[in-house]
Parts: sequence; C-alpha cells; structure tokens
Amino acid sequence: INAEYMGAFSTMLTKKDTSSGIDTSKPPLVLVKDLALKYYADIVAVLCSLLISGYVWTKTSHVFAPFVVFQHNVTDGQTAPYRYTYGVCDPLEILFLVTVVIVINDITREFVWEKIAKRMQVAKQDQPLYVARGNALLSQFVLIVIGLNALTYDGLGSTYSTLGSGYPHYSLSVWTKLFVLYSIAYHVHLFIVLPLIKVRSIDARPLQNAGLVHIGLIFVAYILGLAPIAVLLFTIHVAGSFLHTLHGLYAAGVGKGATNKRTWFSESKGLTKADIAASLQLVAVYSQRVSSIAIVAIAVHVFGLGMATAEPVDVAAGNYNSFALRIVAIAAALGAALGPALISTNAQA
Repeated sequence: INAEYMGAFSTMLTKKDTSSGIDTSKPPLVLVKDLALKYYADIVAVLCSLLISGYVWTKTSHVFAPFVVFQHNVTDGQTAPYRYTYGVCDPLEILFLVTVVIVINDITREFVWEKIAKRMQVAKQDQPLYVARGNALLSQFVLIVIGLNALTYDGLGSTYSTLGSGYPHYSLSVWTKLFVLYSIAYHVHLFIVLPLIKVRSIDARPLQNAGLVHIGLIFVAYILGLAPIAVLLFTIHVAGSFLHTLHGLYAAGVGKGATNKRTWFSESKGLTKADIAASLQLVAVYSQRVSSIAIVAIAVHVFGLGMATAEPVDVAAGNYNSFALRIVAIAAALGAALGPALISTNAQA
C-alpha cells in the first residue's frame, strides 16, 4: 500500500475526536473506496494468488481445483489427449481467467502503455482509452495464438467436414475450451476495468457493447456444440480487430505534424501515412466479415441445413433441415458476421 495511505491509516488509528463524540479511529468510507479503486489490481492479484495457493495445498486442492483446472473431462482422465465439454464449473474457471486478465493488463498498463502514451504525447483525457486499446491489443494477440493452436491441434478448418464432426455431441480439446473461456473472460473484464481506469463512458460503451455481442455469440455456440465453428470464426474476427486496434493506437499517437507528412511511397499520390493505415484496416475488416459469412454458410450446409429433398428434424442426429430453420440460420449467420461491424462503425462515427 502506498505510503500516503499508510500515513492516513496510522493517523486515524491514533486519533480520536472526543470533543464531538465521533470515533475517527475507523477509516472513513470515502478513503476505503478510494483505496479499493486505486489498488483494485492488487486486490485481484491477492484473490488470484489465493486460488492458486489453495489448489497447490493438498488439503484444499479439491475445493480450488474447479477454479484453476478445466473440469467436465469426458475421457477417463488418464489417457491423453483429454476431451472436455461444458458444465456448471465453467463460471468458476471464467472467474479465475478474469483475475488473470486483470492482473496482466494492469502490469502492462503501468509499465508499457502509460509510458508509450506519454512518449507519444497523447492528450491526458485520451490516455485511459489509449491504455484500454493497448491492453486490448495484447489480449487479442493472446486469443489469436490460442485460436491458431486450437485450429491446428484439432485439425479444424482443414476440411469443412471437420467443423461438423461429432455434432451435436462434439467434445473440446484443451485449446478449444481455453479459447472459449478466455474469450468470455476477456470481454467480461471490460465491464470491470474500463470504469476503474476512468475511460469515458462515451468511449467505453462501444467496447462493452461489442464485448456483450461476442459473449452472447460464443456462449450460444459453446452450449449448442458449435465450438469448432466459433473458434474458426472468432479467430478471424479477432485478427481483424487486432488490426483495427493497432490502427487506433497509431492514429491516437499521430500528431498534426505527422498526419500531414508524406512518405516516399505516397508522396506522388498525395496520400498520408494515416490514409494508408486506414485503407489497410478497412480492407482487413471487410475481408474478415466476408470470410465469416462464407464459412458460416458452408457450415450450415454441413449441419444438414442445406438443400435436400427431405426435410427431417432429427435432434439426435444433428439434422435440422427445414425451410424455416434454414432461413433463420442464414439470418443468424449474417447477423453474427455483420453485428460487430455495425457496432464498430457506430463507435468510429
């Protein structure tokens, strides 16, 4: 705890206002709230350490294991590779991952992004948003790495049939489950951290709205056994968001003098660095959306929602081939791909 709070507490513990009859030996509520807000990451780090310590200690490992170790193993627990499914312990694992994300992002905020923001002379009122974008860039990079590992580990995407293998009783590898739970944990932490680092509500709301959309989509895919498609789609989406965030960091750090500066590549065409970066970012975002629509459309066909002479609805076999459900699936696919893009467009506007 900072020395200023140590001094404040020591003063309150040694003084008592006897003239007014008020006991000042207890810290006022305002000071306690300010202390919690200022050192929220330290409090979360203590919670994270307690969960890990409780798991390491033999006598309490069975109590804390649902927080630290993936549960709902559908294999015998002894033979690798292990396969998992969803269950009631997943919220506990998400809680632990939220604490991990908060601690890591606070370390990078203090030692990386705040220093970069000051060095690039970002306006003081814009520094919290710059830090939030920097932390988002790091988390998106981690998600891309986990997603690529999940895709290569399970062979997802090598052929379109692998996206629907075992449906609707698909079991998840450790990488696939980590991707799903870490994605939810990252977007949940936005609702906790953005107000604490004092990001303006007008800037935080679009990020939180996009996070809410992603949580809903990946949760539904997780419960309905569509995790392979979710991993492939969200890896593509996160890659596009990574480029978008990178462009936002660059644009926030470009001053007026640098914005108008021509490069050797763009001087003849009258383009600036910011123009080139914005164009590349726009191409990446729209390529991401088009790819998502194509992948989901093919996956719909794999799951039996494509054209067929018969229209049976067989839940056990994973076949929902009816005209109404085909239209709903196509509409949901388009909404899933275009929804985050519309939110991002409103945020930019």
